[in-house]
Amino acid sequence: MSVDRHPQGPRVLFHVGGVGVRVDWSVAVVLVLFGYAVAAGVLPAAAPGHSTAMYWLVGGASALVLLGYLLAHELGHAMVAQHFGVRISTVTLWMLGGITELEDDAPTPRAAALIAAAGPAVNVVGGVSALVAAHQLDEPLIHAALDWLGGCNLLLAGFNLIPGAPLDGGRLLRALVWWRTGDARRASLIGARVGRAAGLALLLLAAAELLAGDAFAIWPGLIAWYLIQAATRERDAALQSGYGDVTVGALMRPQPLVVPDWWTVRQVLGEVDARGQDQPAVPVTDPDGGCATRTTCTRTGPEAHRAGDVRPCPGPRPGTTLYPMSVLLAYTPTSEGWAALRAAIDEAHWRKVPLIVMNVAVHNECAEPTFADEKDLDAVEHRLIERGIDFEIVQTVDAESVSDAVLTLAAEREPELIVIGAHRRSPLGKAIAGSTTQHIVLSADCPVLVVRTDADAA
Repeated sequence: MSVDRHPQGPRVLFHVGGVGVRVDWSVAVVLVLFGYAVAAGVLPAAAPGHSTAMYWLVGGASALVLLGYLLAHELGHAMVAQHFGVRISTVTLWMLGGITELEDDAPTPRAAALIAAAGPAVNVVGGVSALVAAHQLDEPLIHAALDWLGGCNLLLAGFNLIPGAPLDGGRLLRALVWWRTGDARRASLIGARVGRAAGLALLLLAAAELLAGDAFAIWPGLIAWYLIQAATRERDAALQSGYGDVTVGALMRPQPLVVPDWWTVRQVLGEVDARGQDQPAVPVTDPDGGCATRTTCTRTGPEAHRAGDVRPCPGPRPGTTLYPMSVLLAYTPTSEGWAALRAAIDEAHWRKVPLIVMNVAVHNECAEPTFADEKDLDAVEHRLIERGIDFEIVQTVDAESVSDAVLTLAAEREPELIVIGAHRRSPLGKAIAGSTTQHIVLSADCPVLVVRTDADAA
């Protein structure tokens, strides 16, 4: 298996042909598992009558030889890559096999194919040699060990030839697509996608085996997980490589809509619609105006009325200024609601942003004391105009809950602060009746200012 880039790993233990070899600690786990499988399973069944010590001696030696074949597989990649001028960082042996870490891409599709094929070719030669040698010997114990090594080598070669990155078969597929299309990036994407599909199929197979009671299926499950992760990284790298030579100018809109800060929202939306173009952000020429996205622009003005969701937004200057952020107030016509209103006005004034005043009735229960009637809203509007705050008043009468309505509006408008009012409670009162405040504080994506009063202590 070869990869184009490598993470930090264990230290280099030795060099072979100028290539550094790393050995991860998990290799010890593999040696023990393979040694046990041979000593406790393969050898007693094929060559009974030997001592346990002899089985473990041959089984341990077989596991070490198999590790040598894994190293030879990776060195096969490395030697061929060096022949084509591709720099090699290191070879790493770990729990799930080996990785040859390439510093450069192969120069041609032919070179890529030969580099990929070298590893499985080593295993095929090693597997066939072990099987031939096994049948030349009369000693059943050694015969069984060589048979096992030959089968493991051929199985390793076949598995690596599955046509999906980062397996060698995926590299061969990439080389073929690259040769046919001339597009290395497209070839990498196809190899990565097939690799993800192969990993998912192997994961489903391993899950089915685990459900059937085969505990050893966890091994192909781990391999499948690694294949999916590695193929995903290769796909992402291929996608990012497509922007390597793209300039910022090629992605920018050459003549975007730019508006002065004294335009009304209606004028901006009308101009965007007239141009018939999708411009998610509108630059504002006033340095204090910032940049407002269309999703934050509200159709306010003379046509807005109290029967709708949005009240008129009078302010200290004509029209409605575009702002990128706002303060959201969850208002109730109570003492704590008025305390929260005063705090929200101060915050909006200090931050130089509009104030969104929201009042909620749950399930059309407009008789509830938390619902603001016409007189209450007039008083709020008068206070805001008096302080020179740009504002909107949003009233919802069919909400499932106050907290859900506030959080939904906050998700749409993305305020920089939510202000809510709450009266002080005893510990028992907090446990029983603090759910609305707690839900907003715990679920909001922005800071929440809770303004408390001393009234109505529970």
